[in-house]
Amino acid sequence: MSSLLIRRSIAACAALVYAIQAVPTASADITINAANVVRKVPEMYLGTNINAHVPTFASKASDLDFHAALKAAKVQCVRTLAYPDYRKPDHTVEYFDANVKAILSCGAKPLLVEYINPGQAYYREDGVVGTADNPGSPESNLVYMVRHYMEPPFNLTKQVWEVGNEPDIGVDFKTNAESYCLQFNRVHEALIKAGLRDNVVLCGPVISQMYWNRAQNRPPASDYLETFMNRCSEAVDIVDTHTYCTFGALQQDELLGLTRIDKCDNRFVADQANMPGITYDGMAALLAKMDAISFSRPNVGIAITEYGATTHRQPITGALWNLCATQAGLYNPRMRMMNSFVFDSLDDKPDTISHYGRDKKPNDLYWALWMAGNLRGDEVLKRNVTGNAMSDGRSYLVVGATRDKDHLYIEVINRSSSAIVDKMQISGVAVSTDAEAFEMSEKVAPDTSKPFMAGPAFEYRFPGASATVFKLALEN
Repeated sequence: MSSLLIRRSIAACAALVYAIQAVPTASADITINAANVVRKVPEMYLGTNINAHVPTFASKASDLDFHAALKAAKVQCVRTLAYPDYRKPDHTVEYFDANVKAILSCGAKPLLVEYINPGQAYYREDGVVGTADNPGSPESNLVYMVRHYMEPPFNLTKQVWEVGNEPDIGVDFKTNAESYCLQFNRVHEALIKAGLRDNVVLCGPVISQMYWNRAQNRPPASDYLETFMNRCSEAVDIVDTHTYCTFGALQQDELLGLTRIDKCDNRFVADQANMPGITYDGMAALLAKMDAISFSRPNVGIAITEYGATTHRQPITGALWNLCATQAGLYNPRMRMMNSFVFDSLDDKPDTISHYGRDKKPNDLYWALWMAGNLRGDEVLKRNVTGNAMSDGRSYLVVGATRDKDHLYIEVINRSSSAIVDKMQISGVAVSTDAEAFEMSEKVAPDTSKPFMAGPAFEYRFPGASATVFKLALEN
């Protein structure tokens, strides 16, 4: 497990010198205004999923210590199923309690999923499993489970719950949007009646795709989402969806599609100006739609509770895509949670989105999660990047910046397959000249840093197909 722990060996007072022959240099700088805070990083922003149907996470039935790996990655939120489980009807509440206890012991909080399949053995509010004569319901079951997890040893006085999982398709239980909205509102009303509504952050509709507002080729999931937002505007706290991207057989000099994932970029981008020519699809359209709805609950947010990219032989591509997604979410004014998928399983097929290879070692998807958890502050800062542009005007370098009380973190993702040298300009704070750089590229894990000389301005060579995070100490 030593490879999963943070190892930072820093050479004494050494400056790195990079060869820049035949490397393009930007026509303008990356600039970071560390005095301009865009927003706070939301609690539970960084998350992942566990397979609640297979008892490997809490029981440690696998020879991989997923528990220690999750803790090392500093994941804040773990999505898991709550009782009952229609796939495994023998799973008791104690089974799911073990998962919740394990999640809490990792320093994370659970995101709980309530299935809405009819005919399940739901609890009544009095804690008795319903019978044919006196059945329980999804809403009575959720009320009972909220009370259960408010009690010791859990003590979760604030809980996050999803109602159903992908009800727009048949993975678990498919229902039309009208029926789903009736069920969601019944949950909301039951929590109010039980005096528990302020203890629960309620998420829906948990659909299988992101929102698209384009009239042509508009997927049914978008209509489902619009119906939900209109019919459940008084009940919802977080509008949540899932999204996946397949790169396909693309050429290496295009970084297996990282420079061509327009559809995926659209789904995550919050700043319309970052995507010239895109006017309808993606997060910008969803934000506009939400701004036009009069929600009753305060600060209604967005969450993507499953996301991932199938990588077709190159895990680094999916890892960089994941970092681009979580970074874009930080700049989205409504984004509250981003959950990768799936943590406690192995790479058993070429296009998997697991965090481990078949050699049982963490792959680039794990290290992307590790970087996001370990190398990120609690305030999002304004940043700007120009130069190194693609033919459509988008930059090869994707940049984000955060800070905490002691450090400034600057994340630069180079989605070109070629190295790029660029200059960094920092304003708004005084930073030490002694800094650390953490790099992730194919077959290179970022758990050991490189020392270099920084200060308010420096130049750096970003390897092709890589993520680099600079950690700079703030001067008092």
